Amino acid sequence: MTDSTIHSVYPMATPLCKVEILAVICYLLMLYVCDRHGQLLQNDRLLLIVIDRGGNLLIFLEYLTAMHAAVKRNRPRTLHRDKIGHDFLLAFEESKRMLAVCASTKVCAFKSLNVIYADETLQLFLHIFVFDECYGSMQALGSAVNLTPWYNSETSICHACFVCGSQELLLVDSAAQARIFSLDTLQFRYAIASYRFSLPF
Repeated sequence: MTDSTIHSVYPMATPLCKVEILAVICYLLMLYVCDRHGQLLQNDRLLLIVIDRGGNLLIFLEYLTAMHAAVKRNRPRTLHRDKIGHDFLLAFEESKRMLAVCASTKVCAFKSLNVIYADETLQLFLHIFVFDECYGSMQALGSAVNLTPWYNSETSICHACFVCGSQELLLVDSAAQARIFSLDTLQFRYAIASYRFSLPF
């Protein structure tokens, strides 16, 4: 369905600036390593999240018509790798204005006499951020949630998305299990969906 067809069926619909969106994404990819998340929001807003060469997450959320100028100003909201980890998985729930960042973090197993030993383990952490009503600022919602107690060291999270309109996250791991995590209780539901076939991760 073309933009003109959509506009004829839905007169109030505004055709998307596809060329401008592609131009912004291409410009971002020239500056940064890769894009990790792109989502069109209501009122012609665009959420773009990219990773810079230092492994940090850069968040751009602007109106479509203002996105190119915002990228050129180069003043994104930044989530630093040394604070939230690496190997990011992202999910955004527009109705709650919530951004979920699931990341791996290296944690030292023990310390002794102010000496940090090389014995490190990977732990999974879930960070939740909330935008204000005007998307002018973004704040962390509480502390990061350590998901490691529910996963062994060989399991990683491969997909994440919000349950529509709720404060729950669906997490699919490398063992082909799908679980729903509640941000209210900070617990997983009892039900677990397992898949016998291999998932294309």
